[in-house]
Amino acid sequence: MSLIDLAGQALRLAERQAEAKARRAALQIAGGAVAAVFFAAALGFAGFGVFLMLAAELGPVTASFLTALLALVLAILAMLIARQMADARRRDTPQIPPELHQQLECLSREAGEEIGKAAPYVVLAGFAAGFLSGRK
Repeated sequence: MSLIDLAGQALRLAERQAEAKARRAALQIAGGAVAAVFFAAALGFAGFGVFLMLAAELGPVTASFLTALLALVLAILAMLIARQMADARRRDTPQIPPELHQQLECLSREAGEEIGKAAPYVVLAGFAAGFLSGRK
C-alpha cells in the first residue's frame, strides 16, 4: 500500500467523520428547535390558564396585569440563570496567553487595513455585477 493510498483513506475517513458530526449537530439543533416551539406553546397555554383562573376571581384587568407581572418575573429569572451559566462557562474557558493575544491583535489590525483597501473594489464589483445582470 502506497503512501498516497494511505493518505486518501485517511482523508475519506476524516470526511466521513466530519459528515457524521455535522449530521448529529444538525439533528440536535432541529430537536432543540422543535422542543422550543412546544415549550413556547405550553408556556402560552399556561399563561392563558392563569389569566382565566385569575379573571374569574379578580376581573379581567387585574388578571391580565398579574399574568403579565408573573411573565416578567419568570423572564427576569431566566435571564439571571442564563447570566450565571455564561459566567460559569467564561470561568471554565482557558485564557489566551498574552503573547498570543498580541499576535492576534496585530494580525487583526493588518487584516482590517487590507479589507479597508479592498472594500471600494468589492463594492464596485457588486455594482457592476448588478448592473450587468439587471432587468431585461
